[in-house]
Amino acid sequence: MSAAYQSEDTIVAIASAAGGAYRGIVRLSGNEVERCLSPLFSADDDSKLCDVHNPSAVAGSMKTEDFAPRIPCQVYYWPTQRSFTRQPTAEIHTIGSPPLLDTIVRSICAQGARLAEPGEFTLRAFLAGRIDLTQAEAVLGVIDAQGDSALQTALSQLAGGLSTPLQQLRDQLLDLLAHLEAGLDFVEEDIEFVSQEELVAQLRLAAQQVAELLEQMKVRNVASEHLRVVLTGLPNAGKSSLFNALLSDEQAIVSPIEGTTRDFVTASVEFDGLKIQLIDTAGMEFADESESITARAQAAMNKQATDADLRVLCIDASEPSAVQSNRVANLASDADIIAFTKVENQLGELRVRTSNDVPV
Repeated sequence: MSAAYQSEDTIVAIASAAGGAYRGIVRLSGNEVERCLSPLFSADDDSKLCDVHNPSAVAGSMKTEDFAPRIPCQVYYWPTQRSFTRQPTAEIHTIGSPPLLDTIVRSICAQGARLAEPGEFTLRAFLAGRIDLTQAEAVLGVIDAQGDSALQTALSQLAGGLSTPLQQLRDQLLDLLAHLEAGLDFVEEDIEFVSQEELVAQLRLAAQQVAELLEQMKVRNVASEHLRVVLTGLPNAGKSSLFNALLSDEQAIVSPIEGTTRDFVTASVEFDGLKIQLIDTAGMEFADESESITARAQAAMNKQATDADLRVLCIDASEPSAVQSNRVANLASDADIIAFTKVENQLGELRVRTSNDVPV
């Protein structure tokens, strides 16, 4: 939000999705909405916006600076504080042509409005008490959602998935506080409003509910980001081949020569609506790593593995000695999934097992 932000300014912005469409929307909010619109808008029934005192839809047309013909539209007008921002608000619904919507915005700005900052309509709704902080964050979550799971989580939060239980928890704690204070006021009387055991039990339950709500918030934040999946393993274990297979593209260099991959390679891929950042790393080497290139490759690999949400250990199943080696056993203890590569069968598929060696 810019330093010039003023909550009483009349702001305007295109409120519909980018690109052409059958219908486009331009939204205004602020105390000067009627003054900014009246010189441009003519109602079909010759009524004036200054005479509208209740939320109304008014059909008419807009005059703009760039086009001679008037633009047919409907103005949805909230002249009172019953709007989303608790300010006079208007939405101009018209043909969803980007150049046409742009010229409407420019014409309104010429009448004294200014372009809204990103998220400013939502900010005004929050400051006006129309939505709480969790719902305001959920609006951002809906906008930034990269898949079905993230969108569902954000929509649930927007609909009160967090604010409703928080309000219920607040009410419960206030009731508990009232009983506790009543007990202190009548401490000399033989009246027990809440026992110590009940007090402790309710406080523990409240703490558990707060922890669960915090976890929901973390899930929303994680859902909006890419899941980092790192492929690790010994040199020439088939990591790059698996990387290319998952991407259906030849992005990583594949060679029978050990140590071909000296730096990590990343790519984005989506599975069932889940955005994943897939990372192919250099092979883990346990010999002398004094050589600078090898040392840098190992450092990069270790950092990627440490920062990963999921670590997939690739093991060359065509070499039984590699599967049974102590080096692989040590690596497997840190892996989330073990993928046995270079396994030939009728389907040419990879056998994938979890770190507990349970087929998945």
